[in-house]
Amino acid sequence: MTKGIFRIQSREGIVEKSFRRWGIYAQLIETDKSGKLSIPEAEKGLPSEYVKSLLKAMKADLQANIFLIETMSQQAFVYLTEKDIGIEDLANALVNYEIDPKASANRACQTFEHFLSKFGEDVGANVASCSGVTELADSIKGQKAILRNQWHICHGLGALRNMAHHDPDKETMKIWEFTPQGAIISALVVPTMIRSIFLYWKEKKQEF
Repeated sequence: MTKGIFRIQSREGIVEKSFRRWGIYAQLIETDKSGKLSIPEAEKGLPSEYVKSLLKAMKADLQANIFLIETMSQQAFVYLTEKDIGIEDLANALVNYEIDPKASANRACQTFEHFLSKFGEDVGANVASCSGVTELADSIKGQKAILRNQWHICHGLGALRNMAHHDPDKETMKIWEFTPQGAIISALVVPTMIRSIFLYWKEKKQEF
């Protein structure tokens, strides 16, 4: 759990000790002469509505992270972690797709662009000369690292990235509006495509 959610690689004992030290340093946790820990603010009590909202937000973030790891596969998640690509923006996109659809779609597509950049380096693509998802996908396909159908979907995600990030539209000079439906589709396609590309690269599986 600490590796998948907090991205901490150490053993549980070390993680627990680190959290305790952080709490003491931040003066959120106190320790007496016997070494017993206490949390003064918790003992004072917090407004019930605040606690409920906090727990709801934490539960939503946790569930989003777990869902993403399961969707993209453990192997692909490990790869992202090794490449220093966080899934925080993807989780945020899933949690807030109704509140801020356009920003959610942009966060999801931005994570995909980061993935393609790192993946492209590993397969020998000239990523330094690429700008955006579409050009990265073209360069990667030139190395025969993705299939034509995957390439087509990458182009679709490139279009979504442009719609969510680059305003106004060059063709109409108007701004694209995103619906919650458009945002959630973006947030779901990205981890699915990461899994598909990774599994084809590693195992030659054609899976979507």
